Amino acid sequence: MAQQAQFYALNAYHFLTGLPVTSHLSGQDLATVGTLMPGVYAFDTSAQLTGALTLDFGADPDALFVFLIDSTLTTASSSSIDVLNGGENSGLYWQVGTSATLGSSTAFAGNILADQSITLNTTATIRCGRAIALDAAVTMDTNTISNDCSNDSISGAATDFGSAGYSGSGTFDVGDGGNGEPSDTGPDQGALAAVAAVGTGGGSDHRTRNRADGGTGGGACGMCQPLSDTGSFFLMPHPPVRES
Repeated sequence: MAQQAQFYALNAYHFLTGLPVTSHLSGQDLATVGTLMPGVYAFDTSAQLTGALTLDFGADPDALFVFLIDSTLTTASSSSIDVLNGGENSGLYWQVGTSATLGSSTAFAGNILADQSITLNTTATIRCGRAIALDAAVTMDTNTISNDCSNDSISGAATDFGSAGYSGSGTFDVGDGGNGEPSDTGPDQGALAAVAAVGTGGGSDHRTRNRADGGTGGGACGMCQPLSDTGSFFLMPHPPVRES
C-alpha cells in the first residue's frame, strides 16, 4: 500500500514537471495577478500568496490549473484561494520543488505535491485538496484538510464541483508536440487520476482524528477525508493508514 501510494505521488509529481508552460509568473505575488484562467503557470524560484487569488475555470470546467514552483511556496496569514465554475473533471495542482508553508488561517485549495515538507500553521485549511510531501513531513497545527469538500460539512461553503478535491485529469493536451492547446482528451489518466486515490482511506469512509500531542507519527493518515489534526506526520514512503 505504501509503495503504491508513493508510486502514484511520484508519478504525478514528475508528470506535472513535464507539462508545457503557458505563462511565467516569476517574481509576482499571486495576490496581485488578478483572476487566472486554466493553464500551466511557472515560477523559476519561489512563489508567494499574500492575499486573495481567484481561479476561474470559465467556459472549460474540465481544464487544469497547474502551478510549477521551482523552490518554495508560502502564503501569508489569512490568504485565500477561490475557485469558480469548476466541474467533475477539474484539476488544480501545486507542484513544489522544495517545501510549502501555509500561513495561519489560510484558506487554500488544490493538491500540493511537495518534494520536501509541507507545513500548515495554526488554523490553516485546505478546503478542497490534499497535502502530499514526498520526502519529509506534513506538519499540522489545528488544521483541516478535506479532499471531498462537496460532501464534507467541515468545509463550509467551499465546493470542489464534484471533482474529489480538484483531482481531475483535465483536458490539457500534451500529446500534440507540446504546444499546450486544449483538447477533448485528458493528459495522462494514470498520472493525475491516481492522485484521487492516494491516502483517501477508500470509498466514503469519512473519519476525523483529533490529536493534540504534537508528536510525530510514521503511520498517520495524512490524507484521509476529512482530516482535522495536530502534529507532524510523514506521509511518504510510510503507509497512510486509518485510525479509529
